[in-house]
Amino acid sequence: MEESSIPTPKEMPLYDRSVINDPKGLAKLYAKAWQDLEVPNNKSLNLKMPETKHGLIRSTLEFTHQNIQKLKEWILNKKIKNENFDSSSSHISSFAIATAYLCICTAKLEGLKEGKLWFAFAADGRTRLKPQVPLNYFGNCLVGAFVCLERFELLSENGIILACDEISKAIRNLDDGALNGSENWGSQMSQMTANYSKVQVISLSGSPRFGVYNADFGFGKPKKVEIVSAESPYVFSLADSRNSDVVMEIGVVKERDEIEAFVATFNQDFESI
Repeated sequence: MEESSIPTPKEMPLYDRSVINDPKGLAKLYAKAWQDLEVPNNKSLNLKMPETKHGLIRSTLEFTHQNIQKLKEWILNKKIKNENFDSSSSHISSFAIATAYLCICTAKLEGLKEGKLWFAFAADGRTRLKPQVPLNYFGNCLVGAFVCLERFELLSENGIILACDEISKAIRNLDDGALNGSENWGSQMSQMTANYSKVQVISLSGSPRFGVYNADFGFGKPKKVEIVSAESPYVFSLADSRNSDVVMEIGVVKERDEIEAFVATFNQDFESI
């Protein structure tokens, strides 16, 4: 008997937004916050994106399996020497290691100065919401996480350990309750953008889990992927790789002198560990 080519309901895209439970009334809360913004035409949902600077250069950096393992071993060896070492913290994700390293490189680029570095990232909310949202839900179902780091601590000897711990904690908090504190996300965003002279914000676009290098729309699989929407010096793009030795590709956009310095720091710090 031939298998049916008709997709099952679980394979069909699900567009029903009612599957997302909103006990805190976040939809109304965020709609009001949006309308309270002191911007022209605040009833429009269109985001006004900042103009892209001229002369920016895009570069792709790679985290290999060897890079990630080297960083993980260095972090764990440092932690084990600590009397208060908790063996439950011995599992560190590749995501936490890679993004912590990017935070360190970003802080080093501007040198020692006062202020905070905020790291913002999004995660898939479907399996983290209660009740869970079906995996075939076709819509925006992301949850946000924010990590606040002191710049002078990032530039210390154990800066990457601190960053990695805070990012890992943020991930665990998402797993424990994706919407915990979500009613305060607006005020957190205000803190992040209140004083750019003392606050630096970096964020992510994309994910290595998207498997973009396996996408084939009839023209074959891509040889090189770039996330063109990530065109800010403070937005890093993440993707998988065609190279089996590479865990993830990092897209970086900066001015020429900055990108040369960033790439040099990225490579040199691996060698110094």
